[in-house]
Amino acid sequence: MSGVEADNEIEMTYTEMIVDNIKVHLSNIHIRIENKEEKTASSIGNFSLGMTLDSCDVITVDESGDPVKFIDRRQKELQSTSLHKKLELHNLGMYFHTAEETFLIDCPIDQREKYIEENYCL
Repeated sequence: MSGVEADNEIEMTYTEMIVDNIKVHLSNIHIRIENKEEKTASSIGNFSLGMTLDSCDVITVDESGDPVKFIDRRQKELQSTSLHKKLELHNLGMYFHTAEETFLIDCPIDQREKYIEENYCL
């Protein structure tokens, strides 16, 4: 095995270990799209649509769905083990307002968070 091949194998091993064991936690996500235009025959007019999510977790689990603290598939007994990831979404909500009257772009920056909490948080 050449030096380049050995380096590639080590890199792949570390990449695999990272993917196998990475945990992701995201919280307080709000994605919003606004369309602010007069309604005409060729346009839909004002609307907003969005998604809110309290939290999202991605974790490694075993075949039973139980969380795994660390997995090392370099170990002989784990080399043929399949990788299982679990995605948990907490309080996912979506909305579509077809006659939106208030737009975040019109709210002062220091009042946007309060406006979102009052109108869109679940």
